[in-house]
Amino acid sequence: MRRGLALALLAAAASGCVTLAMLRPLPRACPGPLVAVEAMGPDFALRARYRVNSRGREEALTLVAEKREGRLVLVGLDPFGTPVFALVQQGLEVRRERHLRPLFPFAPENALRDFQRVRFAERLPAAGEGGDVRVFARDGGFYIERASCDWRATLVPEG
Repeated sequence: MRRGLALALLAAAASGCVTLAMLRPLPRACPGPLVAVEAMGPDFALRARYRVNSRGREEALTLVAEKREGRLVLVGLDPFGTPVFALVQQGLEVRRERHLRPLFPFAPENALRDFQRVRFAERLPAAGEGGDVRVFARDGGFYIERASCDWRATLVPEG
């Protein structure tokens, strides 16, 4: 059985269907609270520039968020506009709809937590309470640091 699985993975990799980056486990998502969708107020749509630095890698994205009819959708776009992840949150439950790991080798839930930490700061425990997250204003945006999981990000809302 193991030999068959190993051969199938090697065949898939040789055909270009699977890359080694896809087989590596993702770093775990940083811990932290989320705001329930029902507590986010009226529906909205917005964009933000987002840059993350973690575990020796740096990635730049555009985050697009839309809250409508009791659900929040967060999509991360690479600099060419390719969707690299999509998350859907209903209540406090979050599910991944898409994740192109070679283009964004991090847990996308971290981007969701960072977005909520900036957008809904008044509805979350103060930064530093219940975790090691630090947030402060910088260059027209926000700097977010989660030291326990080697995570540094900047988020700059657009428009």
